[in-house]
Amino acid sequence: MKINDLFLLTLDDIKEKSQSDDYYKIFMTAALLRKLFLDGGALVDLVNRNYKLGLKFTVNNKEPIIVPGLFFWTIQDGFDPETSHCPIPLEVDKTAFLNRKVMMKENRIYTVHDLIDYLCHIGGVVHHSSPKEEKEKILKEVEQPIVRSLLAINRVVLKGLRPLEMAIKKTI
Repeated sequence: MKINDLFLLTLDDIKEKSQSDDYYKIFMTAALLRKLFLDGGALVDLVNRNYKLGLKFTVNNKEPIIVPGLFFWTIQDGFDPETSHCPIPLEVDKTAFLNRKVMMKENRIYTVHDLIDYLCHIGGVVHHSSPKEEKEKILKEVEQPIVRSLLAINRVVLKGLRPLEMAIKKTI
């Protein structure tokens, strides 16, 4: 399969699964995000070599609320400024996007990258294993809010990759 076709089909798969009410289908988008951004030879980087677009992702510039005694915080739908009650849009590059804070539990901060890794390597999206590190054990306790966050992450990804998607479609 041609790499551009693989990229477009991956985006279509994320769109389709994100519109589902099926928890499993939404859950499985983490593997697609991993393929796009985290795997060696990340698909976004391979495809964008030919287009050299400065891809930007618009996130909500909300940080975890650090309050003594706060046990749990998650941005969930608020990650996407278009679905936030208090939007503060911020354009970031791929690295900053993957490092955006989306959850805090027991004073531990979790990023977009952390959620994708957990779902793919511990949570069963690609591999299923018992959490070993404390960080992984904490994420195991809060899988449901992770899926809500995943939907918002998917929306931000699809909008951020739209310029690359359109550039590819112009050449087809």
